[in-house]
Amino acid sequence: MKFSPHLRRTRTSNNIWNYAAVISNEERAVEAARSWLLLPNRVARCPNCRQMMNVEQRSDYKINFRWRCRRQGCNKTVSPTSNTFFDKSKVSVLSTLRLILHFFRNDKVSQAARDVGVSRKTAVQVYHYLREVCEVAEAHDRQMLGGSNDVVEVDETHLYSNKYHRGRLLQRQTWAFGCISRLTKKIHVELIPDKTRQTLDPIVVANVRPGTFIMSDMHRAYRGIDLRLNMGGHYVVNHSTNFVAGTVDIPVHPSLGEPVATGAPNVNVKIHTNTIERQWLELKRHCRTCRSQRRLKWYMGEFMYRKNILRNLNSDAARFRRFIRDIHRVDPVASKSPSPELLRSLLQSP
Repeated sequence: MKFSPHLRRTRTSNNIWNYAAVISNEERAVEAARSWLLLPNRVARCPNCRQMMNVEQRSDYKINFRWRCRRQGCNKTVSPTSNTFFDKSKVSVLSTLRLILHFFRNDKVSQAARDVGVSRKTAVQVYHYLREVCEVAEAHDRQMLGGSNDVVEVDETHLYSNKYHRGRLLQRQTWAFGCISRLTKKIHVELIPDKTRQTLDPIVVANVRPGTFIMSDMHRAYRGIDLRLNMGGHYVVNHSTNFVAGTVDIPVHPSLGEPVATGAPNVNVKIHTNTIERQWLELKRHCRTCRSQRRLKWYMGEFMYRKNILRNLNSDAARFRRFIRDIHRVDPVASKSPSPELLRSLLQSP
C-alpha cells in the first residue's frame, strides 16, 4: 500500500511533532494507523472460506468501510479494527491516536481528555490499555542487571505511605522490592507479599547476574546474600546513623567511583542506597493516581518501560517509533490476559 508524502517524511524525521501533524483529521489518522501497523493495510481474507474479501463503504461504519465476502452463501463481514488496538475503543481513530501521543508525553489524563475532547473515563480507559502494553513489552524485553564490574542497590519500600510512621496512617499494606544498576541505571521493581528472605532471594536470582556487588540497608533478609546467591560482595549502610557508610575498594567500572591508583583494577566506591531511594520517590509519584490494586502492576510496568527502554533511545522520535512498534507487538485490547504461547507469537524481535 502506498502512503502519502506527509507520512513518508515522518519515517526519517527526528521531530516528534511531525507525528502529531500527520493526524490532523480522521482520514489522515486512519492512514497513519495503517502506516504504523496499528490497522491492517491490506485486504483481508474471509475467515470462513479463505477468499479475498471486497471493500464495502458506508458512512455509519467506524472507519467508513468494512470487508465483505461476496462468495455465494457466505456474505461474511469483517471490520478492519477487529482484533486491533481500536477494537473496543468508543472514540474515533483520530482521538485514540491523539490520546496515545498524550500518554507518550506523560501528560495527565485530565489534560489529555480536555485537549482531545473526550470524557475523562474514555481517556482513563485508553491510558490503562497503554500501560498494559508497557508492562507486557518491558517484561518480554527485560535483561538481567549487574555483572562482575557493576554495583546493584537493593531495597524495599511501602507504597502509599510516609516512612517512619509520619504523615497519614497506612491505608494499604502494599510492599514493593526493587534493584537498580549503578552502571546502566536500569531498574526492576515488583510487588511483594512480605520482606522475608524466602521472598526476596528468588527475585534477586531472577534479575541480578552472579558476581555482582550488592549494596543494601541493614534489613536482616539481606544478611549473607553474597554467599547464598554467589554475588561478588555485599556492603551495607545503617540508615539510623548515616546515609553513606564510607567507601570500599572493589574491581568495578571506573565510572562508578575514583580509581585507587593509576592503572589499578580497584575503584573507590561509596556505600549507599541513595540511587534506589530516589527511584522510590519517582515511583510513588507515578503511582499516586492508581486506585486499583489489580492495575498497580501496570503502573509499575510503565515506570520500568520508560526507565529501561525509552530512556536509552536518543530522540523523542525514536522513542515514539519504539512505543508504536510495541503497541503493534502487544495488543491488550485483543487479549486481556495473553497466554505464553500467544505472547511468544506476538512478541517476535524485529
